[in-house]
Amino acid sequence: MEQFRIIPTLLIENDYLVKSEKFKNNRYIGDPINAIKILNEKEIDELVVLDISASKTNSEPNYKLIEELASECFMPLSYGGGITSIECAQKLFRSGVEKIIINSACFSNPNLIAEITQKFGNQSVTISIDVKKNIWGSYYVYSHTQRDSKQYDPVSFAIEMEKLGAGEIILNSVDNDGTYKGYDTELIRLVSLAVSIPVIALGGAGNINDFKKAIQAGASAVAAGSLFCFYGRLKAVLINYPSQEEIKRIFSDTQSTKKNLNILHVTAWYPNKKDSHKALFIKEHFESIDLICNNHLLHIDTNPNEKNFVNEKFKLSENEETIIFKFPFKIWFLVELISFFILLRYSIKNKVQTRYDIVNFHIAYPLGVYLHIYQKLFKKPIIISEHWTAYHYDFYIKKQKRGINRIKNIFKREIPVIVVSEALANDIKKFSGNDHTRFHILNNIVDSTIFNCKNESPPEHPTFFMLNMWSKIKQPFVGIDAFELFVEKHPEAKLKIGGFGPIWKDIEDYVKLKKLEHSIELLGRMNKNQIAEHLNSCTALLHTSKYETFSVISAEAASCGAPVIAMNLGGIPSFINQTNGYLHNNDTIEGWLKGMEYVYENKNTFDRKAIALEANRIFSKQNVGKRYYKILKQEFRTYFENKRQ
Repeated sequence: MEQFRIIPTLLIENDYLVKSEKFKNNRYIGDPINAIKILNEKEIDELVVLDISASKTNSEPNYKLIEELASECFMPLSYGGGITSIECAQKLFRSGVEKIIINSACFSNPNLIAEITQKFGNQSVTISIDVKKNIWGSYYVYSHTQRDSKQYDPVSFAIEMEKLGAGEIILNSVDNDGTYKGYDTELIRLVSLAVSIPVIALGGAGNINDFKKAIQAGASAVAAGSLFCFYGRLKAVLINYPSQEEIKRIFSDTQSTKKNLNILHVTAWYPNKKDSHKALFIKEHFESIDLICNNHLLHIDTNPNEKNFVNEKFKLSENEETIIFKFPFKIWFLVELISFFILLRYSIKNKVQTRYDIVNFHIAYPLGVYLHIYQKLFKKPIIISEHWTAYHYDFYIKKQKRGINRIKNIFKREIPVIVVSEALANDIKKFSGNDHTRFHILNNIVDSTIFNCKNESPPEHPTFFMLNMWSKIKQPFVGIDAFELFVEKHPEAKLKIGGFGPIWKDIEDYVKLKKLEHSIELLGRMNKNQIAEHLNSCTALLHTSKYETFSVISAEAASCGAPVIAMNLGGIPSFINQTNGYLHNNDTIEGWLKGMEYVYENKNTFDRKAIALEANRIFSKQNVGKRYYKILKQEFRTYFENKRQ
């Protein structure tokens, strides 16, 4: 069981112990010295004392009183109130205070935090952030000394305090203070997601079960005032603290904090009823963080491929839904506009602005054309995930057409982009003409339960495997021509070709024309288990595509331990090298033939098991999911950092 601190908080006004409700109606409840004497007997973790009159009256702390309090304390003492200088902090430490708590000086002299931490260490400085909600339900930092404090967002403010050197943060909900209605767990979640220092929840604890809720929201510790000062329905003054047995019971199954991001994924491509394999890579990324994030996915399909109008809505699962609106004419500007209005209506109806922390667009076009409007509407971090090879070919659009500029403008909004390779990042930079976009590399996922090494030795006879969604740029014919020459030297060799696509019939005709039916086996569409079986039984994958931003089949081949023969271009060289394949720069029949000869002659030098283990590590769902979450969390923090600038 993890140990979580439970910290009583005592308020002092004019040297007397008081208690407030929503920072108002301060009620006298006794002598702070007596309260500390009682708490000494309760085996408490530490104690917070806040002098709420010192800052209001611009007076220094009452050092004599603090020294008396510290001398009575059997536990670590943290003090806040009236701290305006490094000399003041030094006097407090000499008086027996272990940590100082700074609030008002964060506004009037934020550099004081850095000065104190540099001299005494960040473990000695705690920042107290008081937070309220405005009439629209948005959080802002409250200060009784700063009239313009509403300009401060608590998440951005907490990040700034951490940068200045704060060791921990007391996050106090003013609206919940003294109300017994529980901590503001949403506020705790947001701030604890953005900072790496401990967050102490304060304000609203009504019973000890609220402690667990605060910890589960992301707090590292909990603090309370009224709960430890009053007892019963009539709020009789009684200093109290839960027993160790009660604390163990509350936290018995709370092993770690749960800091979830709420993410809305929006995509124009996704597996569907007609094609369960379409954009499967998006679904795999979505599922990779499903256990560590609160995920919801919206699939908006407006691709104009139907003969008639289609308007459908359905749920794929509890957190995956599809909206289809198709029409029988290809006007891309209309596709963009309809996609925009569908998402706009959905956003308003489902309160995207308050419900989610990040909106992740998968595949920028066509949904991303109006990202500049979504930025203003959502007021949340937006991130794009991109996989498309089309950027390398300028989207197959003539440069003088206006449509290409609408796509280019998507990447000129200072919106971060997740890509599957550095090659794709470079393609997008060149395509958009924008070098300032912040890119993150995130591999595609390979299912290691299917794609793993089952044969550590290569087959006795040379056997090559090709698989793709075949189009002209995938270049199947150069592979067939190279294999034809290979067979002349190795008549026992076999080439197996799987897949489908617009030129599959041409592949069938070409094999017949070359009279290679005895050496080439055409397999057609294949499921993942069939693909894995052939990768495990081949000498190498022959991947003839002219250019790929990633190549899932190459990653699957490596995961099975099969060497890959490919062009030394695009994203493939990021994970294929001389230890697990052969890369060449000669896109000719001779170049591919040389690769086949090299891999076959050196087939026993490839450690297929080691190749597979390394690929499984890189492309596993768990590792890619961790990387994905790290990127999203980093962008969440960066958004609030930039908000303060």
